[in-house]
Amino acid sequence: MNSNEMVLEKPAPALMPGRTHIADTKFIEEQFPEPVMPACPINKVLKGQKAIVTGGSSGIGKGIATALGRAGADVLVNYTSRAEEAEKVAEELRRCGSRAITCKADVSKEDQVRPCSNAPSRNLGLSIS
Repeated sequence: MNSNEMVLEKPAPALMPGRTHIADTKFIEEQFPEPVMPACPINKVLKGQKAIVTGGSSGIGKGIATALGRAGADVLVNYTSRAEEAEKVAEELRRCGSRAITCKADVSKEDQVRPCSNAPSRNLGLSIS
């Protein structure tokens, strides 16, 4: 016998043939509270880390920004359009306890990136040269 097998002292009582067990949902609802799962992970493995995520308002960038923020990192959410979506991502990260800011810039254009390079140092404590 391996460690995953369990031996019963007495066999479990069989249900009567043709009958199935029906849970007493009223009893369950009265006796047990509604389960609540945490919306944000408790283990903040990236606490104190900083991240800049380009394209953070949608798609893969949104997923990456969300994962980093939920893991405790402070995040700058960069976007070129959909400002309201970028702000929603940042708000979700703030709700989970991370600092998050948004910045509109096309990262292929240096003149648009320069204003964003000052935002992290002011708001996240991140220095960009």
